[in-house]
Amino acid sequence: MAVRADGTPDALEGQGTFRADGTTLLHAQRHVMAMALDDAPLQKSRAVALFSLGAGKVSISAPAMVDEVEVGDIEGGEFCPREEIPAHRADARLEFQVDDLQARGVVLLCSTAEREQAQHLLNGALQ
Repeated sequence: MAVRADGTPDALEGQGTFRADGTTLLHAQRHVMAMALDDAPLQKSRAVALFSLGAGKVSISAPAMVDEVEVGDIEGGEFCPREEIPAHRADARLEFQVDDLQARGVVLLCSTAEREQAQHLLNGALQ
């Protein structure tokens, strides 16, 4: 777990369940890495990049406005969205399933209204 100066999680890497202060931040069946792309702690981030090492279910703590999960490829140093992944809310978490083909790309979690900004943040992280 990578933490910010204030001790809040900024990124997580691994498989299984990750908790902080009694709250489940992430549960992943497969090994994943999730990182906040904005200046917010991971569980409050409105733009999260997720990389998965295979197919499996993912449940991640996210603000209510985060309602979109899309997967894409990196081409010429930029994120190119390929498809949306169906997701649903369970309590304060966003849950979705990554298949084998989707696991080869980058998964971006964001709000539909802020999709362009989230893609811009991801492109900046790739530079």
